[in-house]
Amino acid sequence: MISLTEAEREFFAAELSLHETKYVAGTNVRQQSGFGRDEHDWRRYRRPIADAIHKSGSFLDIGCANGLLMESVVAWAAEGGHVIEPYGLDISAKLAGLARERLVAWRDRIFVGNALLWNPPRRFDFVRTEIAKALASRVRV
Repeated sequence: MISLTEAEREFFAAELSLHETKYVAGTNVRQQSGFGRDEHDWRRYRRPIADAIHKSGSFLDIGCANGLLMESVVAWAAEGGHVIEPYGLDISAKLAGLARERLVAWRDRIFVGNALLWNPPRRFDFVRTEIAKALASRVRV
């Protein structure tokens, strides 16, 4: 079983506090997703994630916040003829709660946990994350 070092525990506690404070206070869906720019830039910076999808399948967004990227990837992949089953994981119960409120049909696909310690319920065809490089080698998906 993987366990976190004290430095990793401190890192994740600080990230959790920062994200909950900043994202929950957001006044629009992009800000609550951790993105501070407009709709045009949302598409410009996030669409390449969906462009990498080359077939129908499952998609896990690690650090899903309010689920906006899950929702966007489903729509963008559909433009390319691909059907995506979205899943989300967030370290924050508050942010996962926002996602479950927004995306009621997918609420059972949104999990709370730390990707380094989380035991996924299944394998995923596509996974997106921004976990720090120093920690990324320990992710189990």
